[in-house]
Formats: sequence, structure tokens, C-alpha cells
Amino acid sequence: MSFNFDCYGLDVTIERLEVTKYQTGATAVIAHGFIHDEEAPEPFRQVVSMNVPGESENLGDDFAAKNYSEGEPLFKALIDNLWIMATRGVVQSGFVQMPVCTIGEAATVEVS
Repeated sequence: MSFNFDCYGLDVTIERLEVTKYQTGATAVIAHGFIHDEEAPEPFRQVVSMNVPGESENLGDDFAAKNYSEGEPLFKALIDNLWIMATRGVVQSGFVQMPVCTIGEAATVEVS
């Protein structure tokens, strides 16, 4: 099931999460959907996870979620719609702390 959210004034529909692996073996998560446009829908793709060397590869199927900067609106929408859930602690990278998350039961998932 898809959901809509406001991404800095754009009406975006998220249709699925792609779950794959970074070269380090850490879990990578990418959101796919489209931006509503008057003429035609525009593709939307945004990375949800962050690969933090020395940390991410130790999280198993969980991942460090990008919850800051341009990732903030999508992160909040994924949490609110139960597509991802915070599971345990945070991963520190520079000056930001990213919550460790897992894919929620409500999510439509494609494993690649």
C-alpha cells in the first residue's frame, strides 16, 4: 500500500522500499515513488539509509536512517506510516545521530 506526504511543498507518493546491500555488506534502503505534477508524474527516489563505516555493517538487517537535512520529511513520513520503525539506539556520524531502524510490516518491499 502506498502513502502520500509533503516533501518541502511537493506532493509525493511512496510506492515501495528497495532493500539491498552496500559494498560493505550493510543494509541499504531506497524509497521509490513519484511526485504529483500537473502534466505528468515525476519519478521520486531517495536513499533512506546511511552507510557509516565501522558501524552500519554491524547492524544486520537494521540500518542507520537518514533523519536530518533533506532526509527529514521522508523519515518522518516513513515512521508515521509504519514503513520503518526505530529499533535500538543511534549511530553517530560526525555531528549527527541517526536512529537504528528496521523495515516495518506496513511497508511494500522489493529486495534486490
